[in-house]
Amino acid sequence: MCPAWRLLLVASTTPGALSRAPDQQAAGTTFPTVSYRTQGGLTFLVLFDPKTGLPARIRTLDSDSVHGDSTYDLVLDDWREVGGVRIAHAQRYELNGQV
Repeated sequence: MCPAWRLLLVASTTPGALSRAPDQQAAGTTFPTVSYRTQGGLTFLVLFDPKTGLPARIRTLDSDSVHGDSTYDLVLDDWREVGGVRIAHAQRYELNGQV
């Protein structure tokens, strides 16, 4: 199973670990955001596409000795239905907005 899907599946089954987070900005768009805190203490931000309501990005905030505070995003795109379930067929990683 893709790590992004595993994260979304686990987060959906542990509602106590989910909370509303401040809207996030990326690529000139404002995304409604949910924070998911794992049992290990990691925090992931799930940014939702305001038009479709589907997850658009999964973000972590990192401290980088070269770039300073950084956003690390898994960008999910090209959602298609497969067997009654929508799956992102395009995925890419961005560090501070750069692929």
